[in-house]
Amino acid sequence: MREMVFFILLVPQLIHAGSLDKIRRAFEKSEFAKTKELIMRARIKDAQNPGIDYYTSLLFSTEKYSEYSLDSARIYIQLSQEKYDQVTPNLKEDLAEDGVTADKIGMQDEYIRGLLYERLMENLSLQNIYDFQYIYPLSPFDSLLIYMGDSIVYERVVTSDTEADYLQFISEVKTSVFKEKAIDRLDHLRYQSLLRSKALDDYYRFLSDYPTTQFKNQIEAYILKRATAGQERESFIDFINFSSNLFLKKKAGDVVYHLDPERKLIKEHPYLDSLKVVHDLSEKQLFPVLDAGQFGFYSRNGDQAIGYEFTQINEEFKCGLTSDEWLFVSDTISKIIAKNGEIILSNIQEYTDLGHGAAKVKKNGKWFLYHKSGFLILKGAIQDAEVLNGRWIKVQRKDRWGLFSFLGYEVAPFKYENIETLGPFWIFQKNRSLAVYNKEKIRDDLDQKGLELEFRFHDVELIDQDKLIGFRENRECMLDSALNFLIPWGVYQINPDPSGWYLKSEEGYRLYNHEKEDIGDDVHPYLELNRGWLALKRKGGSWMLSAREVSAKDKTGYDSLKLISDFVAYAERKEKRQLIFSNGDSLDLMRGEKVKTFLNRPSYLLLEGSYGRKVVSITGKEVVRGNFDELTFFNDSLVKANINRKYGLIRLKGGYLIKPEYQAIDELDGLILCLTNGKIGCYDLRNGNWVRAKYESRIARLGENYLVKSEGMFGVLNPSNELVIPTDYDEIRYWNDTSYLVKKEVWYFINQDNEQIGDSFDYLSELSKSEDESIFEYIKYGKYGLLSSKLGFLVEPEFTEILNLGSSEEPLFMADQHLKTAQLHVVSYVNANGKLIMSKAYRKSDFDKLLCEDE
Repeated sequence: MREMVFFILLVPQLIHAGSLDKIRRAFEKSEFAKTKELIMRARIKDAQNPGIDYYTSLLFSTEKYSEYSLDSARIYIQLSQEKYDQVTPNLKEDLAEDGVTADKIGMQDEYIRGLLYERLMENLSLQNIYDFQYIYPLSPFDSLLIYMGDSIVYERVVTSDTEADYLQFISEVKTSVFKEKAIDRLDHLRYQSLLRSKALDDYYRFLSDYPTTQFKNQIEAYILKRATAGQERESFIDFINFSSNLFLKKKAGDVVYHLDPERKLIKEHPYLDSLKVVHDLSEKQLFPVLDAGQFGFYSRNGDQAIGYEFTQINEEFKCGLTSDEWLFVSDTISKIIAKNGEIILSNIQEYTDLGHGAAKVKKNGKWFLYHKSGFLILKGAIQDAEVLNGRWIKVQRKDRWGLFSFLGYEVAPFKYENIETLGPFWIFQKNRSLAVYNKEKIRDDLDQKGLELEFRFHDVELIDQDKLIGFRENRECMLDSALNFLIPWGVYQINPDPSGWYLKSEEGYRLYNHEKEDIGDDVHPYLELNRGWLALKRKGGSWMLSAREVSAKDKTGYDSLKLISDFVAYAERKEKRQLIFSNGDSLDLMRGEKVKTFLNRPSYLLLEGSYGRKVVSITGKEVVRGNFDELTFFNDSLVKANINRKYGLIRLKGGYLIKPEYQAIDELDGLILCLTNGKIGCYDLRNGNWVRAKYESRIARLGENYLVKSEGMFGVLNPSNELVIPTDYDEIRYWNDTSYLVKKEVWYFINQDNEQIGDSFDYLSELSKSEDESIFEYIKYGKYGLLSSKLGFLVEPEFTEILNLGSSEEPLFMADQHLKTAQLHVVSYVNANGKLIMSKAYRKSDFDKLLCEDE
């Protein structure tokens, strides 16, 4: 055993002392074959010597060596490193003498690693990268190799471009740059997939599943358009509460605010204070004022709203107070501004308000559709647009119409010849055929799969404002406002009688019970119906009478029937004639007795016979009878009687109100006017007063008194037939309880004692009228002033002309004072109380600019 150990310890010493030095010297002389031979012999003698592996690695890493191999060089240098770490310090010193040290082994290892990396770069593949990383797990190239490996994998994922591959890549990769790219692309793929869906729930679900998506704003913008396409107020409010995007929330709030005809403030609006400003501005009524050739705007209380900045304004602004939110003005360019002067749009040629927040704006010769809150509703130019029923916008392009929401969502594409509304029905025309929808059906279709129209009609007719008869070739049907069939399609004509429906065909008449949605099987040669009766002629020739409003049994066996009104029917059976009333009573008619109706009183009948004439009620009760030449209804309670061309009035309750002594009788404002011998009197139905027939024209009320005319002049008569104002005037107008406005060549006021009050004036014309007040312009000494029926003289007669810029109920007067000598026009603005708001002087050229072209 000792000899063996001694041998093992001595062998490395012997190899080191001889063979390793020979190997080194042969290698340095580039004697590669000899070097190989020496290495092979030395390896047999001392396989554990790190120097042998070192020089073996050097040999295999030399390009001039015929068996050049980087892989072999890498194996042997790694073996050398492992063996070197195991030798004793003394042997390491001996190895150093033959050029083998730890540093050189390390340098050779790094050299080989570098060459292998260069080879990897020349033959880059995922497997080669993995192999290199396996051999050199912590090399300086590791981070770069990880990047390149991920890059190769990512390129493969990009080539496949599927959601599954991106998900797998994201779960496996470490390199953040590709992970972020993959996450970004995955988000894009999911979003592109989402866009193929029309289901609104998918968009809500997407935001719930992927709350950090980069497309959140786009998705919320789509949800806003899509969810509010039905234009219901609640849908806008729901979106405002749902969304986190302040811009979109504001857009929703602005649209729903303008859709409301009353413009109520939306408390959910994200910028409520700003909306209040917009609201206050929209309520403000402005009128234009000129200064140094520039237009500005003032409010009706006299505050300047917009400075003097514009050379031109819309002509209609000069004709009256503007309540539009937008003002069309020009300085160096034409523009639309808000009522606070803020510029909305520039370079505008024309502008048309469509209502409910929509507007047409013309730019560069083309029309565009805008919303009043400032955004473009539809991209691209349009031909025309119209708001239908305040709900959707009908828009025309290329001579075809489409239907859009106020946020630009396409309800119906541009492919219809026309779109219109009839009552609750929406009518779409295409290729001369019609599709009929209602707003509920449109909303339901939008919520599900989009609008799918069925063009089933060639023509339609609106009935009773909420029903529609549809026509297709020789077939007809009837729909209710919910689009339910009241009468199904059939080859017949539908009689849209408000009391019921029946169908006429070549075979005859058939009844339709819309409650049971049932068309009767029986065909009748003839029928009549109204709200009270149904009269049927049967195939055998007999007639049946059915009362529609009472639970009475049908009556049959008549030879003939005729419906006179909803309350009475005429029947013949054998030789008997009778009237049958809706209460079940009947009245036999005498031979030769005639029955007539009153057009204005269908609940009564006029019977004529040998006895004269009589009026019968719907119960068959006789209310008036006598030998009259004519009987007609005068009003609800009076019958007008004519005897020998003399007229009187008979009460339905009995007795004469006015005996038949007059040539004509008429009624106006509760006064029964009676004409006899060319003179007019009257009976006052309100208080029972009589005015004797001694006047020349109609008698009219004047407060508690009467206006009468005698010998061409007017006076005032009290209820006691006393002239309180003599018939001395050309005109008389009631002014108040104590005075009248009269004209006798000139106008002036008089009191109840016929005494003049104040000065006279020459002319009177009404400028405005409300429930309790009229305001007139009047002329005195050739000048105009203002006069109120409530407040008296408002403005002294100092003006050349006075115009009402406001409404009849809320006037604002523009009064012109033309100073000819000074060649000036002094324009004053006066409110309904006569208060001066402001005055301004103009030269004629500027004054002409201020005038409305319609004036």
